[in-house]
Amino acid sequence: MAEHLGDGIMEERIKNLEVKVEDVSKRVDSVEKHNSQEHSIFYDRLRDLGLSAQKNELENKNIMEKLDDMSEDVKATRKDLEELKNKPAKMVGKFSSSFISSIGSAIGGGVIVVVAYSIIAGLT
Repeated sequence: MAEHLGDGIMEERIKNLEVKVEDVSKRVDSVEKHNSQEHSIFYDRLRDLGLSAQKNELENKNIMEKLDDMSEDVKATRKDLEELKNKPAKMVGKFSSSFISSIGSAIGGGVIVVVAYSIIAGLT
């Protein structure tokens, strides 16, 4: 009979252990499921960050290209502005040169007329 009591206690302990093992197994499954979901979320976020970084890199490249184009436009505009600023000076320079040449020609022509008149008057 003592053996029977020992068998019953062992069976009870085995049942308790089986219940605990099943409970631990359920907890492990639950933790694995939760971890799997968390890993999935984590990797989705990493993928999204990678895509976002690629998008930002492309946008930055486009911005830099536009800035380069704008820089070239500004340089061309400055060059055109300098040319426009210098045109009046060139025109004034040309006008002054033409005016001085005209005056010089008039004086030279007058001198020639006076000399020619003196020569003609001296001959007569």
